[in-house]
Amino acid sequence: MDPSFRGRTPNVPYSNRTQGRFHISPRMLLVGGLLLAGVIAATILLSSSGDKSGSLQLRLAARLATLEKMTVQGDQYIKEGSLREFNGRLRIQIASDQKGLSAAYTAKKSDPGITANEADKASFDALKDAQLNSRFDAAYRKLIAQKLDSTTLLIKELHSKTLSKSLKDALNAAYNNFKQLETQLTTPAS
Repeated sequence: MDPSFRGRTPNVPYSNRTQGRFHISPRMLLVGGLLLAGVIAATILLSSSGDKSGSLQLRLAARLATLEKMTVQGDQYIKEGSLREFNGRLRIQIASDQKGLSAAYTAKKSDPGITANEADKASFDALKDAQLNSRFDAAYRKLIAQKLDSTTLLIKELHSKTLSKSLKDALNAAYNNFKQLETQLTTPAS
């Protein structure tokens, strides 16, 4: 024992190693913390970026139901043969597309507010007025052309906002069908 330490405890030898088994520098802790924060932020963003097209799906379902009611009313009052034939094809197409779309919808709840907004009482009143004034066919043709146009626009909007592949496929089919019907309606018969 060294006589210079008489009555005192000797100093512990200094070493460059820390007491733990692993040494983590502050820079590594900072990098690791930033990496962890990035992973958490990415997880939150991905989980919150789900399909936000539910209200558009409900609007389309309500619009198709209203369009179907208009075709039922049209069956009662249409006098022109070609328009009656077109109306029959339209009814069949609406029923077919409604079935295909309803199987693909991701939003299953109905909203009475959306259904009421899409009911379009003014259009039904205009058709009733036209029927009373003996000009139902012309008014019906114009109204259905407008409804087909607005429906195809809604289908395009919903297609751009949904993430569901099955719904996109059903929307593509419905869009093509309605565009074809719209062309048939607006093209004069030869």
